[in-house]
This record gives sequence, C-alpha cells and structure tokens, in this order.
Amino acid sequence: MASLLWFNLAANKARQKAKREAQRSIFLRTKQTARNAANLSKKAAIATTKAVKALIGALSALMGGVVLVAALCVIFMVAAVIA
Repeated sequence: MASLLWFNLAANKARQKAKREAQRSIFLRTKQTARNAANLSKKAAIATTKAVKALIGALSALMGGVVLVAALCVIFMVAAVIA
C-alpha cells in the first residue's frame, strides 16, 4: 500500500512538473509573439511615415511645377500683349 501511495505522489509531482513546463512554454511563446507583433507594428509605422513623406514631397514638387507653368503663361501673355 505504501508503495502505491508513493507511486501516486510521484505521478502527481511529475504531472504537475509537466504542467508547469507546458504553461511556461506557452507563456514564453506568447511573449515572443507579442514582441514580434510590436516590432512588425513599429516597422509598419516607419514605412507609412516614409510613404507619407514621399507623397508630400511629390505633391509639393507638383505644386511647384504648376506655379512655375502658371508664371510662364503669365509672362508669355504679357510678352504677347506687349509685342
């Protein structure tokens, strides 16, 4: 009877140890997944920022070109009127 009781205690301890190790493994994987998600989010924010900067640069260049073309049109109209 004593050996059966000892066997049950040993089995319970082994079961508890396996459960703790499994929970720890799950916790570590969850923690790593959270880190990866945070890094991915940070990279996406950086990429979005770069894209917005490029878009703003392109739009400002386009507006500058439009202003230049409008100024040239005015100059040509004045020159045509004078001539």
